[in-house]
Amino acid sequence: MILVPGRGYAHRMTSLTLSVCVLTATAITSGCSFTSPDVVADNYAPSDGLNADLPDLKIRNLLVVGNDAEAAGVLSATLLNLTDAELSVTLTTDDGSLDQTVQVPADTTLTLVGADTLTPTENTDIVVIDPLGVLAGSAVAIDVDTPGGGTITLEPPVLRAEGAYETYVP
Repeated sequence: MILVPGRGYAHRMTSLTLSVCVLTATAITSGCSFTSPDVVADNYAPSDGLNADLPDLKIRNLLVVGNDAEAAGVLSATLLNLTDAELSVTLTTDDGSLDQTVQVPADTTLTLVGADTLTPTENTDIVVIDPLGVLAGSAVAIDVDTPGGGTITLEPPVLRAEGAYETYVP
């Protein structure tokens, strides 16, 4: 029989103790995720704007770009028509600085774009709030109305016209 140094009773007990500590630590730390809510299942807007749903319309990344309360601001969003007919979407504010109806083609999207970002096509449109009435960093109340979905009031954030939004304002 060949004796190997360090393979005696003390070594086995040290290995056993170390194994028990590792298993205990693993069980304790994995228990934190077991009792916490599943964050991946939470619905949230992973962008600067906000999302909302009506029975006939989905609104994605709704935000307003503007620098000054006295100047114009531009609404930016993607509107998804869930019906098989063209959909009229009316956008208004209580003070009357916005009162515009846009047409969203059947089963497709309409992108509301900044003033200088794109030339409007059949799937894009420009919606201007003039005057904006609030400063960047605030929110502005906008009523969105569709014939089949009713009216919802949203308060999208107002972002400064800088960085990616620099060319949005007129």
